[in-house]
Amino acid sequence: MNNDFIVKPEIFKNTPKADDISLPQLLSALNEAPQDLSHRYILITGATRGIGLTLSYAAAAYGASVILLDNSIAALENTFNQIMTLPNAKEPLLLPIDLAGANYDHYVIAHEQLTAHIPHLDSIIHNAAHFDGLYALLQTPPDTLIKQIQVNYTASIWLTQTLFPLLRQSTSPTLLFADHEEAYAKNTAYWSTYAGSKSALMQAVKQIALEHGDSANLFAYGYNTGWVNTQLARAAYPNADATWPDPMSASIAQNILTLLDRPYANGHIINAMHAL
Repeated sequence: MNNDFIVKPEIFKNTPKADDISLPQLLSALNEAPQDLSHRYILITGATRGIGLTLSYAAAAYGASVILLDNSIAALENTFNQIMTLPNAKEPLLLPIDLAGANYDHYVIAHEQLTAHIPHLDSIIHNAAHFDGLYALLQTPPDTLIKQIQVNYTASIWLTQTLFPLLRQSTSPTLLFADHEEAYAKNTAYWSTYAGSKSALMQAVKQIALEHGDSANLFAYGYNTGWVNTQLARAAYPNADATWPDPMSASIAQNILTLLDRPYANGHIINAMHAL
């Protein structure tokens, strides 16, 4: 992996813009309930597909300076191009990091490079997740077992640890972690280490709130969208309910981004489909 993580946006300015027929509808809905994020620096993981992509568009449309983290440079390129079509959008910073393969030193380097580009970091939205399908735990392939723990838990903690100095420069640093309670609640066999990693992540939310809520004014929330029509959800239930919400739904993004205003007690796990 190249140690120069931050991709210079200029290299994408002359590339074709990807068609996205959902974007105009999303922007129209966002404009009906505007939110001012113009003074915030927000890092989003899994930023180029599913709910992460919607969050990227919405945060940029609301004026935030967004840092987009994903493992595909091509997908980051498309997302950059789309964001630059938004009225008054700021140029995103792009972090092409493979959460499944990165080690701790990669995050240290990312922190060093971000420090040269931004004065502080107001929020990290830990949206990225990895799911390889349903397996009985004792029959889970070794690489699947490790990758799900790495992406769904370890990477979130390492990224937060290394970016903590930038978070402490914010007046109201807020961390959001994607939950998936349906995978680890009762009667949920075959979710393997995906379930365990998500359960551990929600425990981390509570620990961070208790350990740093007073000393660093750091808030941490978990957010659960329930079943949304994403690639991950369809990997588990390919023939499931066709009425599942579209991940490009403005209400999903709005409910999640509203959490950045810290409307709940620190450490809460929120149902993002019905927030506020």
